[in-house]
Amino acid sequence: MAKILDGIVVENDLFLQYHAFQNNGEYDWTIVNALLHFFKKSIVAPVEQYAVCGVALPKNQEVMLRKCGLKGKSLEELALLHTPYKVVLSTSKNHYPYINILNQPWLENNYSHHLYPKDPRDKAQRHLKDLCAAASKISIYDAFLDAEGVKLLGKILPRKRLEIACSGESPQEMAALSSLCPLWSVNQIPHQNAIHDRYLEIDGQTEVIISSGFRFLQSSQKDCSYIVRHKTRERF
Repeated sequence: MAKILDGIVVENDLFLQYHAFQNNGEYDWTIVNALLHFFKKSIVAPVEQYAVCGVALPKNQEVMLRKCGLKGKSLEELALLHTPYKVVLSTSKNHYPYINILNQPWLENNYSHHLYPKDPRDKAQRHLKDLCAAASKISIYDAFLDAEGVKLLGKILPRKRLEIACSGESPQEMAALSSLCPLWSVNQIPHQNAIHDRYLEIDGQTEVIISSGFRFLQSSQKDCSYIVRHKTRERF
């Protein structure tokens, strides 16, 4: 079985830009900034990429790369066989497995948090509370919002004037949410058959995508993941 390395594969121009940046050489900040956005623990590069790009490769590092099988493979093969992400960063190509980091990349690199059953929820709740703290408008979509989900919302939403659009189908849960703060104006979002995930949208700019429902950011009965990303399109 090929050795999997926690890193990313890049095309030659990005390889050169990265090493110029690392060694205080001349580099294009726009390119390096985009590269750092997608960067993982390291760059996974074959022995040949160092030679082609004229980047010095210490002998001990070359021996290590050879032992890991990072010789005689194309960049696509390297990404597929030796990285967990299976993609190659590029400044020109945007067809799989390439990601054009400068122009409409089809894959994103966002912050995420995975919680296993019985994991404490306190850090996740504090994070969501801070994300919502300055908001004036919040949109909530969870077709199965229940009492546990409402309890979570009571913890993370700021007790101030706040416009809330919520998808809750249960009149009891909508009423329970409205009762938590007299300064909140709660309106219902119609059910969306095409939406499966759960969303917390903050001032139309930031969205939190939640895997298994708001209730499991309150209850530790099951696992739950959430992703924080900059909003790029309308959902509701």
